[in-house]
Amino acid sequence: MAERLENEGKGLNLTVEVLDGILNHRGGCRAKTLEGDIVRFSDKVAYLNHDIDDAIRGNVLKLGQIPKEILDALGYTHKDRINTLVLDIIKNSRDQKIEMSAPMQEKMSRLREFMFQAVYQSDRAREQEEKARHVVTSLYQYFLKRPEKMPDEFLQTVQKEGAARGVCDYIAGMTDQYCIDLFCSLFIPQSWQIK
Repeated sequence: MAERLENEGKGLNLTVEVLDGILNHRGGCRAKTLEGDIVRFSDKVAYLNHDIDDAIRGNVLKLGQIPKEILDALGYTHKDRINTLVLDIIKNSRDQKIEMSAPMQEKMSRLREFMFQAVYQSDRAREQEEKARHVVTSLYQYFLKRPEKMPDEFLQTVQKEGAARGVCDYIAGMTDQYCIDLFCSLFIPQSWQIK
């Protein structure tokens, strides 16, 4: 997507290392470059910690619900958790290999399992997932029938690769809030401002 959509459809001139980081930051495969491995670990550390903060701010989770032994090992604040994990990665990376210690990997895995049970797969999350699916599906169907309503850079993709690809790329690039706002502007009637 970065090689196609950015720079008015010409894409970005990305290095092999950057592409490796993008392609392998979430998957089960190890990256082929040190940069790719760093991106992979950074993503794991960042998303898990941001998700904790988001869940606490959204009243889905209380810090005290996270198992004490995990918090004791990783830290009780966002800053402490990130610092602990980054220092562990630095300490355990050697000989052209970016690594996290086995005890920290185990704590991260346990924290991730906890987050799946308490947050990602909670009843509240499932309720929101159904609503989100409706929003995305509605936008997809709307723009598939009316691709001309999308920004010009996505029309180039529609012409080259078809409407389905262009619409998918457009929706994939939206933030959650933009997606919701766009859905509301397209599908929710606005009351008249009568003076």
